This record gives sequence, structure tokens and C-alpha cells, in this order.
Amino acid sequence: MDGPEAPAPARPVTPRVVLVVGGVVIGVVVVLVVVAISAWGGDSDGGEPATTSFPAVDHDPDAAEALVVAWERWRTATFVSTG
Repeated sequence: MDGPEAPAPARPVTPRVVLVVGGVVIGVVVVLVVVAISAWGGDSDGGEPATTSFPAVDHDPDAAEALVVAWERWRTATFVSTG
């Protein structure tokens, strides 16, 4: 052989490779769009602090005690079949 060898034939691209590469590209584009929208939108609430007082968060000692009593009553109850 006097000249350079011929290159090996290229492997065919499988649909799985196209799907994976396409998914990664779409994912990166979506992330970039979300970041751009959030950076462009800015702070739309005027800089007010978020509301953190919800009825489920505020502690009510009487309601907590009633819940514990009801839970213990249910937990230690004996269930008897009527049939």
C-alpha cells in the first residue's frame, strides 16, 4: 500500500441517539428561557416580604392538645366487628 488507508465507514446514527441529544438540547433551551424570563421580569411584587403567617403554621395549643387526644383515642381504640 503506497497511499493512506481509506477511513472506516461512519456508524449510522440511531434514533435513540437523536432522541437523547434532542432531549438534552431541548432541556438546555428550556432552562435558558426560564432563566431569561425570570431575570427579565424582575421583582414584580414591589419588594414586599412574603406572607408567612398561615393558619396551619400558627401554633394553637388548644387545637394541638385536641389533636393529640383524638389521635391517642383512635390509636388505642379496639375495633370490633359487628357481624
